[in-house]
Amino acid sequence: DHPSRKRRFEVVHNLLSTRYNSRIRVQTSADEVTRISPVVSPFPSAGRWEREVWDMSGVSSINHPDLCRVATDHGF
Repeated sequence: DHPSRKRRFEVVHNLLSTRYNSRIRVQTSADEVTRISPVVSPFPSAGRWEREVWDMSGVSSINHPDLCRVATDHGF
């Protein structure tokens, strides 16, 4: 979180494919209204992490299959 920047949040995905023995690091910047591309389709385990990022910072993923609160109250 960099409050002085226009796009204050940096979202970093560190992805690992055990099938192909390779790693990918995807880094992007976002603000409270920017929606990022999800990685949950090829990497299902990223689903909970993406929900938590949305819940705690407000950065949401485009067409996320299950964007629900996991860390805060549903009335938050």
